[in-house]
This record gives sequence, C-alpha cells and structure tokens, in this order.
Amino acid sequence: MDTSQDANPAQIPTPGMAEHLGMIQGIINRMAANSFQIKGWTVTLLAALGATGVASQYSIIFLLGYLPLIIFWGLDGYFLRQEKIYRAVYERVRGRATIDFDMKPQDEDRKNTSGTDVIFSKTLFPFYGSLLTLYATLFLIFHFSQNTCA
Repeated sequence: MDTSQDANPAQIPTPGMAEHLGMIQGIINRMAANSFQIKGWTVTLLAALGATGVASQYSIIFLLGYLPLIIFWGLDGYFLRQEKIYRAVYERVRGRATIDFDMKPQDEDRKNTSGTDVIFSKTLFPFYGSLLTLYATLFLIFHFSQNTCA
C-alpha cells in the first residue's frame, strides 16, 4: 500500500518554507525582545523617579511615575498582541501547501487577540499590576511619612 498519496500536503516541506517560517519567527523574536526591553525600561524609570522623589523630598515626583508605567504597559501590550498575531500567521503559513511569502496578518489571525485581553493577560497584568501596587504603596508611605514629620 502506497502511503505517499495519503500524506497531508501541508506537512510536506515545500521549497522556501523554512525561509518563510524563519522570517516570521524573526518578527516574533523581535516582538518578544521589545517586550523584554520595555519591562526593563519600566523598572529602571520607576526606580529613578522613586529615588529622585525621595531625594528631593517632593512626593509629587512619585506621581510622574504613573505616566510612563501606563504608557509602557500599553506599549508592552501592543508588542505582545503583535507577537500573538504573528504566531497565528506562523501557524497559518505552516499549514499551507504553497508558499507565497505573504507575511501580512489576515483578519482570522487577529480574531483571538483583543488589545484589552492582552493588556490584562496572565503575563502582563501580574508584572504591571504589581509595579502599580508597589509604586502606589511607596508613594503613600513616603507621602504620609513626609506629612507627619513636617
């Protein structure tokens, strides 16, 4: 019995498949690297603003930290959403029998990735939520300790 005709054509490597999937994987890797860098920038900036707030004795400087925290949270959510979309593109291309080197996401690739769901996902919410909580706690401690000492 010849099983070569029973094989799924999407599982047979086609010329250019590895290159196309490699290009898509490169996009996914860049999005993941961007997300990692944004987390580092967020922690660095919040630490710098917190230290400046304590050193200057002005609790208002702590409040400035919320703006980059929220902006970086949204930007990190954008990169995570793009990463998820391109993972869907990867799976769609991997299942094709022919390669056209199209890397543009289709509507079907975006259907399970809403921005709100990504921002409050199990990977971003614990990180940014804990930073938000920690920063708010430090602000309150510093603000009230400053007012009681004065």
